[in-house]
Amino acid sequence: GVKGAGPAGSVAAREARVRVDFNPARVRAWRLIGFERDEAALGVNGLAAGETLRGGDTVTALYELLPQDTLPAEDRTLLTLSLDYRAADTDGQRVLTRRLETEGAGFARASADLKFIAAVAAFGLHLRDSREQPEVPLEDMAAWAREGAGNDELRLDWVELMRATETLGL
Repeated sequence: GVKGAGPAGSVAAREARVRVDFNPARVRAWRLIGFERDEAALGVNGLAAGETLRGGDTVTALYELLPQDTLPAEDRTLLTLSLDYRAADTDGQRVLTRRLETEGAGFARASADLKFIAAVAAFGLHLRDSREQPEVPLEDMAAWAREGAGNDELRLDWVELMRATETLGL
């Protein structure tokens, strides 16, 4: 996820472009979830690439990763994320680069947010009858969502929707 810095609604970056480079020593294959029907589709909520990212705006992309069969112990880098943008205050081109390293803890120790997001993504693929849907029973997806819901009423409503869909046999 990328979140714009600065006060909500102010122009922090223009012409922002994100590039994700996966470490081939750790990642055998990957895919951007939700775009299996249109490889060229980019953007979130209808925003085209290069749109303005304002303070408080958030853009999230979900990837499914297939790890290498043998993982190097010395190299924990999973991916490198680069954000190229024009600064709103100076109009100068800037690049921000960050590495994401894995702890190797597995999904059982994932954050509540990640478990909830994974459940929502898997459920969406299931409802679309996507050829890329995970081989995960709806009851497991609902369990992930419940673990990630905490006391958030909207998330709890989502869990109930998932359970109702399971009951209907969808």
